[in-house]
Amino acid sequence: MPRMDQPRTSRTRCNGRFATLLRCAAFCAVVAGFCAARPAFAQLRLGEWLLVPTVGVDLAYDSNVDDSYPEEESETLRKDDFYWMPTISLGIQPKHLRPNTTLGLSGTASYMDYFRRDDQDDLTFDGQINFQATSPRLQFGGTASATRQVESSESTYRPGGAERDPNNTYEGSLSLAWNWYRFRMTGDATWTSERHDEEKDKDGDNDELDATGAVFLDLTSWLALTASYEWDRKEQIRSGEITTETTLDLGVSGSVHPKFLRSLPVVTYFAGASSKDTKEDDEKATWEPKIELSASDQWRLSRDLTLAASLDWTNDENEDEVKTTINVNLNHTINAYLSQMVGASLEPRKTFGSNADTETITYTYNFNVKDLLIPHLHMDFTAEYKLDTPLGDTDEPTEYTTTLTYTAGHSRPISRRLSRNLDYTYTWENSNFHDDGAKQKHLVVYGFSYRF
Repeated sequence: MPRMDQPRTSRTRCNGRFATLLRCAAFCAVVAGFCAARPAFAQLRLGEWLLVPTVGVDLAYDSNVDDSYPEEESETLRKDDFYWMPTISLGIQPKHLRPNTTLGLSGTASYMDYFRRDDQDDLTFDGQINFQATSPRLQFGGTASATRQVESSESTYRPGGAERDPNNTYEGSLSLAWNWYRFRMTGDATWTSERHDEEKDKDGDNDELDATGAVFLDLTSWLALTASYEWDRKEQIRSGEITTETTLDLGVSGSVHPKFLRSLPVVTYFAGASSKDTKEDDEKATWEPKIELSASDQWRLSRDLTLAASLDWTNDENEDEVKTTINVNLNHTINAYLSQMVGASLEPRKTFGSNADTETITYTYNFNVKDLLIPHLHMDFTAEYKLDTPLGDTDEPTEYTTTLTYTAGHSRPISRRLSRNLDYTYTWENSNFHDDGAKQKHLVVYGFSYRF
């Protein structure tokens, strides 16, 4: 396949058409294989394990591969392209090893192959195994996972192409919960290893081990004495730097929701003191006050209208952070097929002493339609207006971002195991930080999936 920065001759155009025909032929062959699958594969067993495999293939068109604004487009790289993506997933129905112990396994792998933009080809996978053991007073579980993903950085842009970051993440965790009369205890331990492919991202390679534990003594239904401990160790692979952090919290916590005052919201809280010790700091750890409050509730204004609101406030002297977040949503159910929502999310600068670096206000409107004209045809429209205002001693202007998203899709079962999906997404985004026009993207995906 020719390079994108070379002129396209009649020979390269012929090769491109031939490659396109080969991909389309492979797409049709896979679909034909699905349709010809025999019922004999309805259940696949591996000893006592019942496997549930699913295979799929998508053919898609993307009008803005790099998600770029007009001034960021490249003169040599193609802006739009087709791609096809085969996917295979495998799951094992939860296995009861003992009456109170279950084991589960799942995994998915897919390869996104662009017709011309070979620099965007991606192989991703996600595999996970988990177990859970329960008893009347003890719950014990664990997970192990491996994930490969390709992330994009919005803060750093490479003209003519997204700032891609292929990386692998491996994780293992154990969790424990125990209760005895008024005593409760929880514990978690998580190990994470992150590795990046590109040399520019190698500084992000790290291994991290995090362990947490908490003990509660329930004095009443809404008040408990609380003690929690967290130990975190993070090692940067390239530099060899090791950071160790220990946090200890002591105080009271609980949840308040008086049954005789149904109009009041549910309030969860923590009030006490926190001590944070970083191994690299020479200063001795000191105890500082810490308060966390969260209030949420919803009110049914009428048969079709529901108002939901939440407030989160944190005052942590050790982190030098006072943060307030307010969310309000009004949901309107027009009928069984139509619904709409209007909402607002705020991180205000002065509410309850907030000292955030940025004041963020987001307004959202959503309109959703189910079974539009024909069964299984859905439509969704979302409009979002966001204001980011830098605070403090800075001359940076406020950023105003408007985003419109329209999605429509239709799914149809062709047979008991084979289904067809057609999805369309249009995105329009504009910001006062970009002078050459809005960013637009059309994405059409046509695919089949077969479950054995």
